[in-house]
Amino acid sequence: MSLMKLKHHPVPISYLNIGFLSLVFIAVGIPEILNLSADINTIYFIALNTLNGIILVFINTPLGMYMQQLIPQHMQGRIFSLISTISMLLMPLGTIVFGFLFDHLSALPIFAITGILLIIFTTSVVLTLSRQKLLNQPKNSSQPQLPQGISD
Repeated sequence: MSLMKLKHHPVPISYLNIGFLSLVFIAVGIPEILNLSADINTIYFIALNTLNGIILVFINTPLGMYMQQLIPQHMQGRIFSLISTISMLLMPLGTIVFGFLFDHLSALPIFAITGILLIIFTTSVVLTLSRQKLLNQPKNSSQPQLPQGISD
């Protein structure tokens, strides 16, 4: 991915791949309907997990590159640490919520609703970005910007 040249803004690329990820979420519930053999289910889930991993690369890498260009170098450590901390804090919450859901519901509606909600969220974010023309802003430089009062 690092060798590829992005011809388009990285945010829509990432959000398009989040849409694909939501389809993978929906597809996870399908074996519950089909009653396939264990061998076929195993191959199916190996394929879905491989696809999931590939899609995650195409979500995280463009956004990471864009944030490195957008965020001033002297602020990157703080911002990336904050993002990491928020992610770590949300993981147990997701485990509790989905653990409760899986105790009371079957897998198909959970994955289907999660995928549909992710599609709705992704579409609304992309439409908001497009309407406000935030993706047409001039590209920010990756040059470090010094705080006021500090000179070269």
